[in-house]
Amino acid sequence: MTLTSSRPVAESALDVHLSGVGQRFGTHQVLTDVDLTVPAGEIVSILGPSGCGKSTLLRAVAGLDSPTNGNVTIGEQPVSGLDPRCGVGFQEPRLLPWRTVRANVELGLPRGTAKSDGATRVTELLRLVGLTSHANNRPREISGGMAQRASLARALARRPSVLLLDEPFGALDALTRLNMQELLLHVHAAHPSTVLLVTHDVDEALRLSDRIVMLGRDGDSPTAPASVTGIHEVPGDRPRQDDDPEILALRHRLLAQLGVHA
Repeated sequence: MTLTSSRPVAESALDVHLSGVGQRFGTHQVLTDVDLTVPAGEIVSILGPSGCGKSTLLRAVAGLDSPTNGNVTIGEQPVSGLDPRCGVGFQEPRLLPWRTVRANVELGLPRGTAKSDGATRVTELLRLVGLTSHANNRPREISGGMAQRASLARALARRPSVLLLDEPFGALDALTRLNMQELLLHVHAAHPSTVLLVTHDVDEALRLSDRIVMLGRDGDSPTAPASVTGIHEVPGDRPRQDDDPEILALRHRLLAQLGVHA
């Protein structure tokens, strides 16, 4: 893995293209023949049963892991090593406990950012995620929802072309989760980027996404490799109503594909 790149950090959304991507760890084939194009500026959720390779797919796009087969391209350039055009957020905020909220967000700034420019950017992000008054707090002094907001701000600090989110709201209570979903849409409107969101929550995917990608295994074997089994366009504009008949119909189809018959 390389931590540096000669490529400039892009400040506008770029499309993401995966061609024939497969990933194997030892003798275990996790993903096979994944072909997917995510148009620039879209929010795309990735659904699938546990262990089917959703996070593995996200790591391949970020350049955290190199695929065993195939290739990943962002814009017109291939991903090779940790890609500076991507911002990544995880289920756990992963804040450094000895640093303030502001200092944790600063960690996301691109290397070489001028001090004054970095300070302005961090101040803007803290305002955007509603943490201005908590900038000098340590992680232990803020709530879990606030910590996740700080994590999101850190991921946005480099002005990523592609924002990769791996179950970012999964550990939050229901109300805080809804608030974070609204925040993500607000952030996306203010600073558009291409968003890939891994989630287990069908309703979250329907609420946030332009399209939903379903990963699944061929057959019933839990060790079979996964690939894309369906891509669903979510009808209507955001904000969407949960009781919209088209949304309800798609919800039932997605749950059925996940093996849940409501």
